Amino acid sequence: MGSGKKTIAEKILSNHAGRSLEAGDIAICDVDFCFGQDGTSSIIIDSFR
Repeated sequence: MGSGKKTIAEKILSNHAGRSLEAGDIAICDVDFCFGQDGTSSIIIDSFR
């Protein structure tokens, strides 16, 4: 973003990545929670496990 202000997503992902992140960065993070809203969500969630 460049202005020094971070979005809530940038703050959360930065915390989990252990470094400062901004839009466009690639990071590997542990997933604490996963939410899906349709019938195919369980297939996707299982693939993350």
